[in-house]
Amino acid sequence: MRICKINEWHDAVTRVNHLTIALEGPAAEILRDIDENAPDAWDRIWEALRRRFGHIDDRRETMYRFDSCKQTDEMSIQEFETKLRTLYAEAWPHASPQQRESDLKRRFEDGLQQAEMRQFLRLHAQLDSFEATVANAREFYNAQKATKPKEAIRIVTDTSHDDSANLTTESAIVKGMETAAKTLGDRLDKILTLQTSDGRRTTADDRDRPNKQTKRDKRNGQQSRPPN
Repeated sequence: MRICKINEWHDAVTRVNHLTIALEGPAAEILRDIDENAPDAWDRIWEALRRRFGHIDDRRETMYRFDSCKQTDEMSIQEFETKLRTLYAEAWPHASPQQRESDLKRRFEDGLQQAEMRQFLRLHAQLDSFEATVANAREFYNAQKATKPKEAIRIVTDTSHDDSANLTTESAIVKGMETAAKTLGDRLDKILTLQTSDGRRTTADDRDRPNKQTKRDKRNGQQSRPPN
């Protein structure tokens, strides 16, 4: 009807013509049993559309949907509020403002996803209107989001190359230490060998020194004896 008002389709014939052109697929099949030139064609088309795509009792179905409506993971607080308002207007179009406020507030608080938010509203928004209750819920959500610690991000990398590099480095260090120890051992063996050889040579010289002295004394004695 809103499109009819915007386009100024006031007479029934014009509205029926535009409606029949817009129907496609299964919706267009209902026109087979309707006389588009009949005076009540507009009402008959809408009644056929309700039977084909609507529920047997639309208002009763909408009431059930309102009473069971809950906020989902993908639904924000604003979207949940709008959905409740739409369902309530369809289910109880003639409800009083006081009854509408009470029913919307009750369903909003019961249908919120977070238990902490529901408890907060029941304690601090008992006397607030539906609009004020929604505002308090949004403030609670923003405060909770601001104080919520950020999740730590763990970066998982392939450490196989690092492990092999560490093993290679450790092996090189061990090998270098073994080489240095072997070189030092060889040097110590040479030093000990040289010291042993020098010690043996010194001992032999010390052992031969008295004999040489005795021989030298005898030789000197023979030279100093007077001839007969």
